[in-house]
Amino acid sequence: MRRLSHSWKLTGLFLIVTACCVFTGLRCPDLCLDNNHCRAYLFCAKRVGDCDGIGKCVLRPQGCPDVWEPVCGCDGLTHSNACDAAAAGVTIAYEGECGSPACRTNGDCPSVDPAVNGGTYCSKDIGDCDGTGICLPRPQGCYEIYDPVCGCDGVTYSNDCFAAAAGVSIAYMGPCRPVPCISNEHCSPYDPAGAPAQYCAKEVGDCEGLGMCEERPEACIDIYLPVCGCDGTTYGNACVAASEGMSLFAEGPCEDVLCDVVDCGPQLGRPNYLCEDGTLGGPTGRCLRTADGLCGWEIRDCP
Repeated sequence: MRRLSHSWKLTGLFLIVTACCVFTGLRCPDLCLDNNHCRAYLFCAKRVGDCDGIGKCVLRPQGCPDVWEPVCGCDGLTHSNACDAAAAGVTIAYEGECGSPACRTNGDCPSVDPAVNGGTYCSKDIGDCDGTGICLPRPQGCYEIYDPVCGCDGVTYSNDCFAAAAGVSIAYMGPCRPVPCISNEHCSPYDPAGAPAQYCAKEVGDCEGLGMCEERPEACIDIYLPVCGCDGTTYGNACVAASEGMSLFAEGPCEDVLCDVVDCGPQLGRPNYLCEDGTLGGPTGRCLRTADGLCGWEIRDCP
């Protein structure tokens, strides 16, 4: 079927409006081809499936029910229901979820930035974090209901809506189980969408051992209970160290437990070796202060 050009559509629209006003003597409806022909609080509503046709400028809904009755909009995106599509200023192409665009990451979707039309994300089936999904709009608001889910980024979200708002698919229902780690690189970094960063939390004194990924505190009490971090830095308290992503070597200031490396003399060149749990045994590079006040190089044995 031959399609009319945009200029012919505009001409047709002008003739329809003119005929309506001249021959009926009535105030004709605000006809349109797209949202540019409507005021900011209106949108160009058309018949379902008539994405390129002539519509009418109508009010955008100011609130919609939280009901999942998906529709595919003329923008190629799936909207939660017809009301949500209208609120976004989009006509419905057909009922049901859009069959495309398919995606593997959020970068494959249009308007990834939540500041642009709410943003979209690559929504995948639960547990299929490495699979193929479809681009869906990010929710603009979520109920404060605690029904935790574990995101594919290893972060626990209050419910599936908050995960979707952060642009994250669900790995499994329930809070995330601790993830073993050796360094902070194995844990989830800071997420601009709001999910807190994690760090590799280890037992005090076992800086080279296995840890578990835990969330970094976002605020700490201003109280001085000094601790020595695994990086040889003294922190005001354990919470401050954790907020910096640092596990503890010992309680108390570092000068109480560490010597200057010159006090330990040259290292013997003993090599490191791989333990069964994936950590390293052998010299740690720390010069320790012993109970009798002497200094010596720390040697770590495999657990």
